[in-house]
Amino acid sequence: MNPLKNQGANVWIFGSRARGDHQEYSDLDLMVSADIDISANR
Repeated sequence: MNPLKNQGANVWIFGSRARGDHQEYSDLDLMVSADIDISANR
């Protein structure tokens, strides 16, 4: 996550893993927000 933070992005985790009620195979829900284009394909 630090490389994204170093580019000015904010990263949030949400859903069952963030709440702590996830199951063994639950996915990880992330949201990334930035004021500039941080995509790898620029």
